[in-house]
Amino acid sequence: MRHPRRGRRIRQTAAVAGLALLVGTSALVGAVAAFSYRSATGSGDAAVVLGAAIWGKRPSPVFEARIRHALDLYRAGRVRKILFTGGVGEGDTRAEATVARAYAVARGLPPEDLLCEASSHNTRENLLAARAVLRREGLTRVLLVSDPIHM
Repeated sequence: MRHPRRGRRIRQTAAVAGLALLVGTSALVGAVAAFSYRSATGSGDAAVVLGAAIWGKRPSPVFEARIRHALDLYRAGRVRKILFTGGVGEGDTRAEATVARAYAVARGLPPEDLLCEASSHNTRENLLAARAVLRREGLTRVLLVSDPIHM
């Protein structure tokens, strides 16, 4: 014999649990999004631009926004060097970092202030390889440049 009240109670409990999970997840996503839109007001030795997709010889819109932000930091005097990261992605013929550097040079930045790390293939590798370049160059304080969702 089935207990109609028991099935109803299970459905109600599942609905409440699902709603609590949805509210909790939404709150967490909101907190992460709010934090990611904060922008540091300090300065550093260099801006480290995390790699993103390229489209042929051009940065994707997401990558272009990161690059432009780093250029703004440089022009505002908040950093004295820019380090672009990112290697050759699947299906690409150029490294993300070299595409970003070419973009910056085409917009008037001096090549001697633009560094590249072109061996990495993901964010973890971007950061590890960037650390080696920064140490080699004697740069200790950096501003990390990405986009809100990535941060």
